[in-house]
Amino acid sequence: MKKSVKVLIVCGSGIATSTMVAVKVKEMLKEHGIFAETKQASTGDYKRDAESCDLIVSTAKLQNPPIPMVLGVSYIMGRNIEETNQEILKIINELPED
Repeated sequence: MKKSVKVLIVCGSGIATSTMVAVKVKEMLKEHGIFAETKQASTGDYKRDAESCDLIVSTAKLQNPPIPMVLGVSYIMGRNIEETNQEILKIINELPED
């Protein structure tokens, strides 16, 4: 499994909700020994940043994301968080080593 990843956090505006999700994703990955560098973007401009990242965690459904994506609404709703965490970890586990 990779020990560091670049995660693009996407929400409607790229500010408030994505900040909250970014903190939760970084904390979860840190607990698993993975350093996460996060970037935040809005649903309207995420594709320009996506190519330099390993995966997307988004609070909105995105059409044809160019890299693996996990829907991160659970971090806002406070339900099914472990399932979302496992989806993220599965994607990271499948990424090629640096």
